[in-house]
Amino acid sequence: MMLLYGVLRGISAILRRFVEWKHDRAQNAYSCDETAFRELEASCKAEEVALGRPLDYAAQLKLLKAFERREASKTRWVQSAERMHRSRGVSERVRSFAGMRLPYTFGLIDMACILRVLDQLGVLPNLEQPLIKGLYAMFVN
Repeated sequence: MMLLYGVLRGISAILRRFVEWKHDRAQNAYSCDETAFRELEASCKAEEVALGRPLDYAAQLKLLKAFERREASKTRWVQSAERMHRSRGVSERVRSFAGMRLPYTFGLIDMACILRVLDQLGVLPNLEQPLIKGLYAMFVN
């Protein structure tokens, strides 16, 4: 069972790191879009005050596109934060299995899997063991 537990811990750690990396990227993109929008908004307001009338259509469209880009990146950031929270929960759940007590048969299952893989790879020597062959024939046939 330790083999299975180790594999699950490794997979959950890798996935958690990947989700955290994606979250950091989404957060950085959102902060860049936020600052770009704020700067554009401030410059548009200053230009409106200087002109004494609303801006032309092109500047308003540019401001609208910056706002939409900011909102889209905020949505991606919020979704990535939710994914990161779920990923951390799964990782904590897998980590909570560390203190469980299991029967010894789970260790035998692990060793049987390891020995089977090693046998398939040809790492184990081919030993003649009549007792094991007899037991195998008794259970299989």
